Amino acid sequence: MKKLLALSTALTTVGIAASAEEVNVLSWGGAYETSQVEAYNKPFAAASGITVNMLAADNPGTPIKAMVEAGNVTVDVERSHPD
Repeated sequence: MKKLLALSTALTTVGIAASAEEVNVLSWGGAYETSQVEAYNKPFAAASGITVNMLAADNPGTPIKAMVEAGNVTVDVERSHPD
């Protein structure tokens, strides 16, 4: 199930990013973010030419909720922690 979720997230990201020059990804930071950069961001950026900007938060849901409430969402993709 996790592989299917990761694949669908990656495909959605590619679809969203098809017309973008950069993508903003919100993650948990630390070693988890580092592993995502190596596994997803670098290969995606190399294949597409699209810059991937990583943003970190202790709980990514909180800043996304605040962005939605303010009507100013700047995150394109949120990568959940693999619990």
